[in-house]
Amino acid sequence: MLETHQSVLTDVLSCLEGIAKEGMAPSQAHGRMNALRSRHPAASIELVWEEQAFDGSRHYDALVRPQGFEGTVSLSVCHDEALPWPLRGLQPWRDSELLRVNGTVMPVENAIRHLDLLWQRKPLMQRLIDSCIVEAELDRRQIEITEAEVQASVNDIRRRRGLLTAADTHAWLVESGMSMQGLKDLAGRLARAAKLPEVVVSADAEQYLQDHRADFDVINTRVLQTPDVRTARQIADAVREGSQSFLHAAEDAVFGDSSGRTQFFYRRELRHRLAARINADSFSFIAGELLGPIEQGDERLVINVVSVETADRNAQLRRAVVTRLFEEWLREQRRKARIEWFWGPNHATQAAR
Repeated sequence: MLETHQSVLTDVLSCLEGIAKEGMAPSQAHGRMNALRSRHPAASIELVWEEQAFDGSRHYDALVRPQGFEGTVSLSVCHDEALPWPLRGLQPWRDSELLRVNGTVMPVENAIRHLDLLWQRKPLMQRLIDSCIVEAELDRRQIEITEAEVQASVNDIRRRRGLLTAADTHAWLVESGMSMQGLKDLAGRLARAAKLPEVVVSADAEQYLQDHRADFDVINTRVLQTPDVRTARQIADAVREGSQSFLHAAEDAVFGDSSGRTQFFYRRELRHRLAARINADSFSFIAGELLGPIEQGDERLVINVVSVETADRNAQLRRAVVTRLFEEWLREQRRKARIEWFWGPNHATQAAR
């Protein structure tokens, strides 16, 4: 057993020495370490790294847990010409850097470019943290994309920005300070990021679907939204007592609100998303059910369930399952991440997890 442990540690140390000597980028270093893992499948070998803000150099460590070994061994290599140990961790202020998550730095420029392209339905701080986590994962994994996929990503960016002509695109590039190559690089990153959820969670998707299929039923609803607590309560009571239908009560409320803030609309939503959005685990979501009033910020919602569409096994359902599993994976990564904000109040770090 001791010989086996020594063999693993010796191979890891040799691998680290090669990474340090060749000055590898993280993606190359992970590739080298992956090859080593295939020779020692029973051992847990994790490569971690950080970029030294003092001189831009990278320092790699390996966390090794040989099979049958009680504990974790940390190994690292520092050559004579590398940054001295006392200077490691020094943080000169850089106005171009916004955020670091597990050693991955997000420049302010990248943040601005990504804000309206990634994670659009999440709070701002969470979007930024998720982007750092995704960037690190893309560096760690080899995800191949084709020229056609890059072009499709470019076209998607243009559509979302309303850039319908070449002249529109050129003008936007000038205004944003981005080159055409920069746009293609961003599109390539987004194309790889679009493939990441399937790569990360695909192995668990089938079993998860079997266990949670009902979570992906489509719930069709009518929704009345109003800031008036009294109005919301009156409508809910009238409908439950049978003195008014939901449609008539909602119509009266909308036309009776001179401020125009009371709204009525239809919504289609997956069961698990609706439950999470209104914090309604106790509701069964069956046709005819009335939910509310439900408090959401300054608004009150009264929801009428119109119908439920049972989830069908198809490509769309699988995408929904992968999306949910990837969101849970991101949530766990945020929980474990070491997050450093370079601006704003310190309490924001915890609030964004």
